[in-house]
Amino acid sequence: MINLSQKQKAMLWWSILFLLLVAAVITMLIFQAKPAGNRAKIIYGDTVEFLSLEKDGVYGLKANPDILFEVKDGAIRFVEADCPDKICEKAGFLSKMGETAACLPRETILVIVGGNEGEADTVAG
Repeated sequence: MINLSQKQKAMLWWSILFLLLVAAVITMLIFQAKPAGNRAKIIYGDTVEFLSLEKDGVYGLKANPDILFEVKDGAIRFVEADCPDKICEKAGFLSKMGETAACLPRETILVIVGGNEGEADTVAG
């Protein structure tokens, strides 16, 4: 058996603890990373519309053209909403699956989803 001094044993334990901590952080980062979505699901009251995130532009809802969304570089954000507080516009761009923004006064929810959810893309102009 190898004879280690008290100082060497302590150093070995601290090294093992450090490596375990690094492995835990890397594992946590890998599992927390969300994939980018390629469509937005927009729920307006009882109406559901889907918008592709692949074509940049400003789009309105068919159900309420006063609510505008900007699609840019695979992300989407509220750009204009006829609500008093404009909190939805402050949410910024969303691009990762599961990210959500809402305009509560106008009953509009924006959710990033994958390509398999919903039917054909709906783009209101």
